[in-house]
Amino acid sequence: MLSRLVSTIGAVDGLPEELCEQAQDAFFHADHPFLTVLVGTFGSGKSSIINALLGEPLLPVGPTPTTDRIVILRYGESVKEIPSEGKVTTLFHPAPILERTSLVDTPGLESVFRQHEALTRRFLHRSDLVFMVMLATHAMTAGSMEYLRRLREYGKRIVVLINQIDLLEPAQVTEVRDFVIDQSKAYLGFVPEVWPVSAKMALDAGSRSEEDPNWAGSGFGALLEFMDGVLEDRKRHRQKLATSLQIAEHVAEQALEILADSRERLSDQQGIVASIRAQIDEQVRQQSGLVAETRERISEAFERAGRRGAEAIRHTFRLTAALGMLGRGLAEVFGLARAARRLGARSPARKAFDEARAFEPLDDVPDALSRLEARLEARDMQDVDGLVGYTRERVAQLPDVLKSRLIGKIEPPGSYNRELFKETRSKMNDVLRRAKTAEFDKIDREVRGALLGLALWELLVVAVAVLSRIVIGDSDLGSLSPTVVAGLFLALVLAGFAITPIRGLIMAHDYTKRLQALQNELLAVLDRNAKSYIEYARSVRDDTVRPFVTLVSSQAGKLATSQDELEAIRAEICELKAELDKPEAA
Repeated sequence: MLSRLVSTIGAVDGLPEELCEQAQDAFFHADHPFLTVLVGTFGSGKSSIINALLGEPLLPVGPTPTTDRIVILRYGESVKEIPSEGKVTTLFHPAPILERTSLVDTPGLESVFRQHEALTRRFLHRSDLVFMVMLATHAMTAGSMEYLRRLREYGKRIVVLINQIDLLEPAQVTEVRDFVIDQSKAYLGFVPEVWPVSAKMALDAGSRSEEDPNWAGSGFGALLEFMDGVLEDRKRHRQKLATSLQIAEHVAEQALEILADSRERLSDQQGIVASIRAQIDEQVRQQSGLVAETRERISEAFERAGRRGAEAIRHTFRLTAALGMLGRGLAEVFGLARAARRLGARSPARKAFDEARAFEPLDDVPDALSRLEARLEARDMQDVDGLVGYTRERVAQLPDVLKSRLIGKIEPPGSYNRELFKETRSKMNDVLRRAKTAEFDKIDREVRGALLGLALWELLVVAVAVLSRIVIGDSDLGSLSPTVVAGLFLALVLAGFAITPIRGLIMAHDYTKRLQALQNELLAVLDRNAKSYIEYARSVRDDTVRPFVTLVSSQAGKLATSQDELEAIRAEICELKAELDKPEAA
């Protein structure tokens, strides 16, 4: 769990180096010697107490400050001093107590919380046990209470040592001890363990026996018994694990607070990413709107062309022009019309289409497509330039640590793809050619065929009537009267004229449908190419802002992952602490 903690917070940006060091300390501390740290004001006797615990005056003592550095006392076969980096010195000593705990002597608390705070803090958070040393004659001063409160914030097990009780009467010692307990409970909300001692009497004792009055009066016998209990192997190991867990919990909570703050600050950047994506969506919708406008314009052009062409066909076959239709049909029968066309005369369909300006609306189609391409490209350049400027401003506001992780540049593309509508232009030219030539030629042939059919029908009716008159003569054609016969032939003549406009209506309808089919062909290609272009337009915009969007998205994912892992670690710490807090079986 501690290894995961070290790994997880190492990947979190913006964490103070101190927290990372504490996590590493927690990891290494779990397998390092028990650590007892002594703190107190100048002259409170910390060094003297350590000397008494060791059984000899190893550390210098005096009325003036003698400790301006951290001194770590560890077990060694002989006395040896090893200076460390900064203001830390390590002393090795063969005292039995050092086999179970290392002792740390710190500068006076006045110095600790001013000049040496950062240095001492490293040892305070590592400590398994803290001895707060006070003078019996100045116990629980306002300064001592403040220092005790601040030490309590580290969450360590604190033991108060009231030194120099040799200066007090026994009753006064009890009174001072009770005073420290009462003040701690009233103003600090907890009751520390309090041990009255005299380092001087312990060092003056000839032996560590209760029969020696100096040793018996020093209080160190009871203190060492207390420490024996604390340093008993299982208790000591459990305390060490508890210390590591305490450090880990502190680190995890601090890291989670920083992560929460980072995620809150990153939410602004995520809002910007959402805004950028909304801008791109809107720009793409506008691009699609331009395509829809062009599509509507092309559809309208074909519809107008279809209406005009159909009207031209119907006009050619109107009943009021029956004699003209017959005349043009007879001209087709006798070859006069073909000769006239060879001389440059227009066919009936061509004349009708020209007068109706049937193909004129189709001339709008190339212009509509050209305008679409120009407008799309102009919007691309305008939109992308706007996105570049907006995103660059937001990048400039990022913390330096995030700026350094930006991969790529926020810049417009070097060129734009102008070939995506190439297929549409080719299809447009093919469709317009077919509409103006192939479809018209088909109509032209159908019109001439209809006129030719009309003329042949009328000639046939007349021929039959004349032949009947010659062959039958004045006979009454059986039971039919001459009037009826005449009416019959007249009806056949009129039927030819009546059927021809109907054929015109059918031709007009078919022409409209064929022109609609050509329109659909063109629009299908336009839709396919427009879809590709819109996708391309979106990709251009996405690529332009991708470095910023990717950075923010990856950072958000990284923070979320780190937070989930830290919360899981914190929950595991709570479970482990609960395990350690369970009373051991007898």
